[in-house]
Amino acid sequence: ILGNPDKRGLFDDFGNQAEGGFQSAWEYHRSKQKSTRDFYTGNDLITQLTPDNWDKRITGDTVWLVNFYAPWCSHCQKMTATWAAAASLLEGEVEFGAANTAAHRDLNTRFGIHSLPTIVLFVANHHIQQHMPSHGDRSAEGLARWARDTMQELRWLLEGQRLVDLDEATFATEVLASPDVWVVAFSPSVHCTDCKTTRTNMMRLSAALRGLGRA
Repeated sequence: ILGNPDKRGLFDDFGNQAEGGFQSAWEYHRSKQKSTRDFYTGNDLITQLTPDNWDKRITGDTVWLVNFYAPWCSHCQKMTATWAAAASLLEGEVEFGAANTAAHRDLNTRFGIHSLPTIVLFVANHHIQQHMPSHGDRSAEGLARWARDTMQELRWLLEGQRLVDLDEATFATEVLASPDVWVVAFSPSVHCTDCKTTRTNMMRLSAALRGLGRA
């Protein structure tokens, strides 16, 4: 425990009986006390993401894999070594981030985080927000495989998709005045979680419809 900085942090928070800590995980969970201590602070491959630096770091065409976690979450604690190993496996291919939702709860609302840990792949320029299935293989190798498979699909999408962004004016000129078959998704923005999922699915549809219709 003392050799692992994340586990040492948890011990410092909850293991020092003289300071009102706990001698077992059972005592900790019974207490309902929750830590907001950051994980991964000593890892140069993992960026600590907050509401203040999010839009400065998650930019452009860079692919980011982000772990939304809370220090009190036992599954998140078990994942610390795996996340660090995955960051090493994908160094140079993907940027790794970690978002402490106990310290920054508004991130849960902004990105539709309902369970922990949640792994999400982002590409800011294309408004892509792809959640890793909760039942997927979350070993370091499994995370790397999912990220690479997802990136391969995204490259195919970005090369093959012909998604058209419409507003009130272009809807009339592009859709209503066109003889083509159109599939249109109406969305309040491109920023909400459901909106980003819809956009990604429409990109898939536009690639599949090439020569048959437009999206």
